[in-house]
Amino acid sequence: MAMLLPSLITTICLYHTNHIYRYPHHFHLARSNGCLPPRKYPHKDPFLGLDFFLEAGKVFSENRYLPELEARYGTYGSTFQTNLFGTPSINTIEPENLQAVYLDTSTEFLFGESFGALSNFSFEDSQGFMSAFDNAMFGSGFQIALGPFKFLYQIAKWRQACKTTHGFANKYVQKALKYRQSVMSNALPGGNDNQDESKSGTHNQPLLYHLALQTSNPLTLRNEILQAFMAAQGTTAAFLSNVFFLLARHPSV
Repeated sequence: MAMLLPSLITTICLYHTNHIYRYPHHFHLARSNGCLPPRKYPHKDPFLGLDFFLEAGKVFSENRYLPELEARYGTYGSTFQTNLFGTPSINTIEPENLQAVYLDTSTEFLFGESFGALSNFSFEDSQGFMSAFDNAMFGSGFQIALGPFKFLYQIAKWRQACKTTHGFANKYVQKALKYRQSVMSNALPGGNDNQDESKSGTHNQPLLYHLALQTSNPLTLRNEILQAFMAAQGTTAAFLSNVFFLLARHPSV
């Protein structure tokens, strides 16, 4: 017991120190994007939020969780903050927030690193990449639609967007090729490159790294991962948006 109390005090101090340190960064990010602070859930227990946890258990046991969730968003808005055992937790059904979550998930799966759409510690050029990628995609489709009159499109702007997109992807391709070299150098004797993934430690790597184990051609890797990113950005987002749209209008489901 004598050892437990100092450890508990140290943990609490570290938690609050980290919170104080990160607060200015979050405040500046929110202010620069015009974000207002989320509405706070009126906890009966303001320290750990145990009332929220117990209420959730109750509605689960009574099979009323989804109706209760719908009513909660109707009362507190599309985004509100709760206290989850002392940690602030954001609850949201705001489309832009959900889009940011899915973007982070897809980029981490493909490239191995999240673009940090929900954090102020994002990559310096991630926003530039997303803008360039969208412009390159739009330009490609628009030129196809114009056919023989594609010369009317702003080719210089489109080429610059493609250059920015390729440059961003190339950085991750080079990381994947270094990973390939590392795996190949540690391959089993006899040159068997198709060794058991669970033994080689490659089973939990991003898609780009798995592709790099199949080819060392950087152009092929770049084209493949951008193609996958196009699909992850478009089809998945459209599918999930449609699912949420239908579920929101048919709560009986």
